[in-house]
Amino acid sequence: MNSSAAATKIRVLIVDDSITSRKLHQRIIESDPGFEVAGMANDGQTALKMIRELRPDVVSMDIHMPVMDGIEATLLIMQQEPVPILIVSSLYNDSEKELAVRAMAAGAVYIMPKPNGPGHENYGRSSALYLRMLRNMAGVKVVRRKSAAPKAVPRTEKLSPAEVSHTKAFGDEFRKIVVIGASAGGPEALRSVLGGIPESFPFPILVVQHIHEQFTDTYRKWLGTHTALNVLTAEKDQKMSAGTVYIAPGGTHLELKSRTHLTLTAKDAHQGHRPSVSVLFESAERIFGSDTLAVMLSGMGRDGADEMIALKRAGALTLVQNEESCLVFGMPGSVVSKGGATLVLPPELIAGKLNELK
Repeated sequence: MNSSAAATKIRVLIVDDSITSRKLHQRIIESDPGFEVAGMANDGQTALKMIRELRPDVVSMDIHMPVMDGIEATLLIMQQEPVPILIVSSLYNDSEKELAVRAMAAGAVYIMPKPNGPGHENYGRSSALYLRMLRNMAGVKVVRRKSAAPKAVPRTEKLSPAEVSHTKAFGDEFRKIVVIGASAGGPEALRSVLGGIPESFPFPILVVQHIHEQFTDTYRKWLGTHTALNVLTAEKDQKMSAGTVYIAPGGTHLELKSRTHLTLTAKDAHQGHRPSVSVLFESAERIFGSDTLAVMLSGMGRDGADEMIALKRAGALTLVQNEESCLVFGMPGSVVSKGGATLVLPPELIAGKLNELK
């Protein structure tokens, strides 16, 4: 093979303590001529050393490993040798899922279940998803993390959803709405934003985070431990409450139905995403218009960018995470480059701006 042909291949470092999983991932990767296996490691410490030596385009990372697990490895890699990391995790129980979400918060670009073996009926589909995510991740420009993210602690005991009262402006209608879009790097940024908002916040907050549907509920629970706000998974035709965060379920679009209710829809994926930030932001412009406060956090691609620009033109306040604090500046950068940001701020200052809403 000549060097120019080899240079076009996506080079993957496989990190997994299971030899069976390593061989499966190797088999899938080598089945596609656009990829090559740069190397394989059975623990995070070895992976960090190999990244320095091999300079892979993307890392496929397991969670449970000896010496150094996937969470610590992800954190150190993103601080020392930043490279896109795809967490590929077994989903045996909720604790496994929580660890995967923590790895994403540490700087992994995406998380997904491990692909099925050749004898499984879902082998072809899960293998195709694995390759597609590796291909998507390999093109992502990630930013070096300066230090470990601080752990947020809720300041007060959270109320039950039934105890949260509405802030009324026009009957039961809310005067303003907050909509947030996030993708790769979003969990840490969203944790920082929500952790800075008190439970007395007077408006609902709707969130679309690109995440595999099998991790949605775990992600919701994880966020709930880092904020005084109530964090719920959105439901179809749901009446909204103040001081409550509604997370879009994986595989379903989240939209505003009125100034009192949200809803879920099964429309086609938008720009490859369902839920899509674009769908949420478009509904916010249609229902709330200039009474919208839209937030764009770290993420790859440009999902929601055009709709956020339209919101700003409609008079809405648009807050965009700054490049220095983003893991991936794709979605925020797409808004900034087109003049769609009212303010460009780090997450903690975005929280401060939200708290100024009256």
